Amino acid sequence: DISFTKRVTVLTRGQKLKILNEDSIIHNIFSTSKAKSFDIGMNAPDTSKEIKFDKTGIVKVHCNIHPNMKSNILVLPNNLYSKTNEKGEYSIKNIPPGKYKIYVWHEHSKPISKKFRIKEGKRLLKNWKIKLTKKTKKHLNKFGRPYQNSGY
Repeated sequence: DISFTKRVTVLTRGQKLKILNEDSIIHNIFSTSKAKSFDIGMNAPDTSKEIKFDKTGIVKVHCNIHPNMKSNILVLPNNLYSKTNEKGEYSIKNIPPGKYKIYVWHEHSKPISKKFRIKEGKRLLKNWKIKLTKKTKKHLNKFGRPYQNSGY
């Protein structure tokens, strides 16, 4: 349907992701992100490419043909993460005691972080307030230019 299956995908550093074209048309999936830059070229229907993500960070993914196709890949250093539910609640279990830095990310907000300490046998409750922007930031094509005839 000329869209990515997931708006957000979370990976651990070193993992691979298979990008599969399940549409009946050609796509050209790319990213110019610092954490991972790639261009899989023309991706025909029912074909796939596998990409390894070795660096942590946020990878913004687009199609060079269809400017409205957007997805985000969060590449994390470990598997200690959680996605919020419909109520905005989250839980991360089995965190060993120690000092940590937690990051909160939303595609329409600047990432925020705070340091904290986990103590043996104790629960840590954290509430976050993030400021969301309603505007979707326009992006350039893989050549760093505006998309042709798309309003971008």
